[in-house]
Amino acid sequence: MIVRDALRSLRYSRSQAVFYWVTLLLTTTFLYLYFIMMMSDSVTAGFLTEGTDFLATAVTVTVIVICMIAILYANSYFVRRKAPELAVRLISGATYTQLSMYLLLQTLTLMILAMPLGILIGRCSLPLLSRLVSQYAGVPYTITVGKDGIVMASVFLGFVVFWIIMLNLSFAYRNAANMMFNTSALAKGQKAGVLYLEGLPSWLRTAASAALFLIPAFLIAVNPHAAFLFILMSAVGLHMFTGAVIVPLLTKRTVRSDAVHTAAYGFLRSDVQVLRLSTILYFTDAVLLLSALTMKDGQPVEMAMYMLSYIVMNIMLSLALLFQFSSELSLRNRYFTTLANIGFTPKLRNGIQRQELTGLFGWLGILDILYTGVLLVTVYIRGRITLPAAGLLFVLSIVPLILCAVLCRIHYRRVTRC
Repeated sequence: MIVRDALRSLRYSRSQAVFYWVTLLLTTTFLYLYFIMMMSDSVTAGFLTEGTDFLATAVTVTVIVICMIAILYANSYFVRRKAPELAVRLISGATYTQLSMYLLLQTLTLMILAMPLGILIGRCSLPLLSRLVSQYAGVPYTITVGKDGIVMASVFLGFVVFWIIMLNLSFAYRNAANMMFNTSALAKGQKAGVLYLEGLPSWLRTAASAALFLIPAFLIAVNPHAAFLFILMSAVGLHMFTGAVIVPLLTKRTVRSDAVHTAAYGFLRSDVQVLRLSTILYFTDAVLLLSALTMKDGQPVEMAMYMLSYIVMNIMLSLALLFQFSSELSLRNRYFTTLANIGFTPKLRNGIQRQELTGLFGWLGILDILYTGVLLVTVYIRGRITLPAAGLLFVLSIVPLILCAVLCRIHYRRVTRC
């Protein structure tokens, strides 16, 4: 009975299941390729091996953490959309063990469908990647499938399975029925603080946060060997800049604008606050991986792996932004219902959504140009990559954001029925 109900529910929530499945597929394919390539006989610079250096370890840890974060947001989006359904089952007499099994059956089904296919895609991609690395290096290169790479890929894919199981168990045991019915208790954003600067004058907070936000992007280009320190500074600066500049600016615009702009700026202010952690992760990850290209004259396979990591991590973190924003949208239906009741026409409500998303992804695009643009120019000047490769990496950093914006727009209209 529980197996049949779980599979039936999975069929009825196809859109959420497909996005979750895609995240699992990308994670599996990438982790398999990453450890096979980084532990190839021509590199031997993977995680926890004798040839490991600090940079390879830092990049590997970053890649693993980003994959786990993407799965966290995908899983949260998946189970929160099912929260009312789970609450009904809990009220109807289901135990927490049955509820956990109900969730696990669905997520394990998606894993069974995604992980073997992801490994197969990764295995079939190795000849193509070998040819690309050979062209990059100018000499023949073959990426070999070694035992160490298979073992490490298996270990971390097993950790992915364990991580998903624990996420679902914690959701089932932590949330009571009344919390599942109350979506605001499940998808609640935190307000952006300004880190210990509240006592300073506003102009000084603005200047300090702007300096800490802007200067590290250029310092990394000047001295990439200190990139890790500058990455930390830029993360703190972006957090402070959001709280000290962006949020107050949007607050002022909500007061001085007409009704449509007031609603759009208000929603945008909430988006910036809720997505600030994902935004920081998105751009600090890009800075780290691009800095790896400038800091080290590595093996061609290793350098190609850094570029592949940069591309895939952009996709994974774009998905994380999509999932977190979609979870926040669970609160928007009642707001737009209120707007409709007080006289906002469908055209005006569509205008609110359009302006909100334009502001949000315009802000993300500015950050992308500021951080990745400067670093890609630096990588090109230092001769690590060609100009077409630098242009391709920049385009591949923008395209996931554009796709994320389109999907957010479609989902926004569907949730609010505008």
